[in-house]
Amino acid sequence: MPGHAATMEAWTVDLTERVIDRGKNKGRVGMAPNTIRQWWSAVRTWHRVAGENVPDLGLAGGVLEGYERVRSLDPTNTDGKGVPGLRLPSLQAMFRECDPATNAGARDRCLLALGWAMMARRSELAGLFFEDVAEVTEGIEVLVRRSKTDQLGRGRKVAIPWKTEQLGEMCPVVCVMKWRERMQVAGLATGGFLRGVDDHDHINGLGRVYAGKKSDAMSPITVELVIARAAVRAAVPNAAKLRGHSLRRGGATDAYAGGADILAIARHGGWGERSPVIFRYIEDVDRWKRNALAGITSIELDD
Repeated sequence: MPGHAATMEAWTVDLTERVIDRGKNKGRVGMAPNTIRQWWSAVRTWHRVAGENVPDLGLAGGVLEGYERVRSLDPTNTDGKGVPGLRLPSLQAMFRECDPATNAGARDRCLLALGWAMMARRSELAGLFFEDVAEVTEGIEVLVRRSKTDQLGRGRKVAIPWKTEQLGEMCPVVCVMKWRERMQVAGLATGGFLRGVDDHDHINGLGRVYAGKKSDAMSPITVELVIARAAVRAAVPNAAKLRGHSLRRGGATDAYAGGADILAIARHGGWGERSPVIFRYIEDVDRWKRNALAGITSIELDD
């Protein structure tokens, strides 16, 4: 430091050729363009803090522009966009494929129903503690301690009402209560709420080491695996493309289709009230609900 334009260019080339060694993109070559931009921002901010002139991104920007163009031609790369929403019909089919008589099935049912109802990110589901899910007269209140847009941990509470008449056994409140009861029977009342379950159907906890790890919390990657396995078993459309974010997008889309206004959806799911992301999520509904041809009834044609 100080960094220069050529340094930023060389570093950007390295980031576009780096092999990802962790997470859902493990094994892929090249970081996501938006991630590279975040790294740029961190370097420039550190320069400001140190009282140095921030490095110019002109040369690096040219590298990234070409990289994005090539990356856009790869159909397997979504870079966080284009992930399909997990809508109710598919969600219900996946829900039925989870055996409620087993610990794994009960947990998976809870994860699917709760994640959809919360419009949750996978990290928010994995980060839930037992005490974060409280039963109230109207249903349940879920405390999200920290999220992607709340790194300071101010937290927010998500209210989920009873929906037994509309959703039957897939009512999130029912699923949460059944999973909590199963946990309590196993002697678990603190720590992670959604946990790993081993091949013998044992819930992680009670001092046992699960998969070589002592932590009782489910990992975000496991959230994705639960969704992927249930989708394949149910043979739902776009099963191979579903991700953890599909629950978030599907919940927002179904809420909008059901008549909820955008502001209510944004507050429920923890988006900023002016976030453009939520408008991407509801586009599936608007394409038909507010189609440009929807108001046309009949046209008289001239002879």
